[in-house]
Amino acid sequence: MSISNTMTEYEIERKLRYIYFSLPFIILLPFYFTYRYVTVHHVSSAIYYILPPLIALIFIPFIYRKTGNYNLVAAPYITIALTVGYTLIFMAGGVKAPGLFWMMVSPILGGTIWGKRGGYLGVILVIIAFAIFWKLESLGIRGPVLLSANEYQEQKIVNFILLSLFSFSILINFIRTEDESMNRLQSKTEQIDMLMRLLVHDVANALTVLKMDIRATQKKQTNNTNDNKQLTRSEHTISTLEKLLIDVTTLKMIDDETIKIDIEPVNINVCIQEAIDLVLPKAEEKKIEINLASIKDNISIMSSHSLLKTQVLVNILNNSIKFSSENDRIDISCRRIENEVKISIQDYGIGIPTELIPSLSSFERKTNRRGTHGELGTGHGIPILVRILEILGGTIDIDSIEQSKSSSNHGTTMTITFQASNN
Repeated sequence: MSISNTMTEYEIERKLRYIYFSLPFIILLPFYFTYRYVTVHHVSSAIYYILPPLIALIFIPFIYRKTGNYNLVAAPYITIALTVGYTLIFMAGGVKAPGLFWMMVSPILGGTIWGKRGGYLGVILVIIAFAIFWKLESLGIRGPVLLSANEYQEQKIVNFILLSLFSFSILINFIRTEDESMNRLQSKTEQIDMLMRLLVHDVANALTVLKMDIRATQKKQTNNTNDNKQLTRSEHTISTLEKLLIDVTTLKMIDDETIKIDIEPVNINVCIQEAIDLVLPKAEEKKIEINLASIKDNISIMSSHSLLKTQVLVNILNNSIKFSSENDRIDISCRRIENEVKISIQDYGIGIPTELIPSLSSFERKTNRRGTHGELGTGHGIPILVRILEILGGTIDIDSIEQSKSSSNHGTTMTITFQASNN
């Protein structure tokens, strides 16, 4: 696959800019040194070795306009530029040439024009060329240009100044190009954010209307059990979609660091009780009992009350309800161990497959499963929970035994740990 086929038009435009920007240097500098070699050192062969390829470089801009093929521009440009450069270095003394450090232009040109692979290729070419020059020097084979000591020092300074100007020009172009890329990226990000906000808002409104219609229809369909079951499933599906929208919004706020976090002393007993109140309707649908063991009123942690309640505790409780059977129970306990507070939520449901537990906190791995009543899930609940806990300075441990492996001792225990508050 050619490089041009893997790049966007904007990327090609950026790389062409490097070519056009460096082209005057690549043409004029060899012309200058060729002129000196011919007029000062009377090395007429420089004309035959250097001028024809330099003249060919002049037509580089017209090749892309004619063909639209980036490779037909980049390949001859790199080949001619490096060939001319290495030829001039050899003519001026090889490893002893005053402009030997021009060899380092190879990875610079390769990287800016052909990316990472071009940069690596440029480094390899430098090593090979230096090894060849070194070998030729050891065999006594040198270029035709003989420089005096004074001229050598003069040419060394000239080469250093010219290389500095060349590198500076490449750097300026690189900074300008990167600024343009960042502006383009920011503009696209803002467009995506706006579209996502519109999508979430409009879809959420549509789902709310559908849910209201379903509930209104359920009231009318009091005698038709099958219809009511279908409507209930539809309502659960809508609730899942609503949860997905909330997950997406929360993730975006976390990534953008725009989620408001008020860290304050949080009374664990109050926070857990409020979380239970939020999930109680779902628990009652499956006749699941939620038991909260007695907690000392003075147990508190430094956290965000709202995030701990809605994004952590409610998430865990919803999972426990989802994977528990009818008439099951969920036990919640809290204890302080030295400077740590541990909140454990234990259910006696179907459990989590052992191989799935390490992937629960990953957004990339698919971990969503249907509940005991066929409840759908987004698979984002635990990853969001883990991210929120990281922000709040908490951790989570998950222990689970599948029902298929033990008929009497099964279920899942999730334990979250925080540093205790001194208040």
